[in-house]
Amino acid sequence: PDLFSGVVVGGGGGGGGGGAPPPEGMMVFHSASPTGLSSVHNKPVDVMTSNIFGAKQILDLLRLHKNSDVFFIPFSSVFVYGNASKGNIDENNYKPFDITSYLSSYISAKIAVETLCAAYSRQFGIKTVFPRFSGAYGPGVETQDTAIGNFFANAMSKQDIIIHNPSDKCDYCYLTDSVIGLFYCIFYGKNAEAYNVANSESFLIRIKLAEIIAKTAKAKVVQVVDLSLKPSVTRGAIFSNKKLKALGWEPKISLRDGVQRTLSYLI
Repeated sequence: PDLFSGVVVGGGGGGGGGGAPPPEGMMVFHSASPTGLSSVHNKPVDVMTSNIFGAKQILDLLRLHKNSDVFFIPFSSVFVYGNASKGNIDENNYKPFDITSYLSSYISAKIAVETLCAAYSRQFGIKTVFPRFSGAYGPGVETQDTAIGNFFANAMSKQDIIIHNPSDKCDYCYLTDSVIGLFYCIFYGKNAEAYNVANSESFLIRIKLAEIIAKTAKAKVVQVVDLSLKPSVTRGAIFSNKKLKALGWEPKISLRDGVQRTLSYLI
């Protein structure tokens, strides 16, 4: 696939594609990455190359515009923290994970991209920041091959909501809160630093999320123990948003309100 298919470019004057240097004042967002367990299990090479090679291509393109005001923002993830199974995880609290496993392709790729961007910032002066998203959802968000995406899809088709790992925990951050958090990172964050874009108020056991969606959509929850798609890491920690809140950001949308808004959009 085109490595630039997940890149959103915006800024002053003209386009930045086709190998041409970007105009001054340009922001480049790199969000091209397969996500979900089936991608990690079936196409781990694609997961890594779309992240790492895509980022390098863009960074080399930005180097063509030396001494201009360009900003590269790779979309990162709280998965970079590894096996964060408990506690409160801030931006410097990393946990071990198996770097030799193909299941770590997504985590390793996100870590590599952050380090690559930091290196380009140091050596070539390209400005960057690392928003680490946690469970972003809402109208228009691609959630295929994810638990919350499957929950919404089943609810809308009036099918039972199948939950494979009912005890898993996660926090979910509504689309508008995530986007506003992203821009707080850009406009108020420090260069080459990471910020958790997470809503700790929406932290809950996954089965509770399924039950909220089911109740709103008048569907039924069915629990299934399925070990065929082993997760890459264990998640159960709360991802601290204290650093982002210090910039002035506050999440506004509760999980129940977000679920209602998303279902209303899908209807």
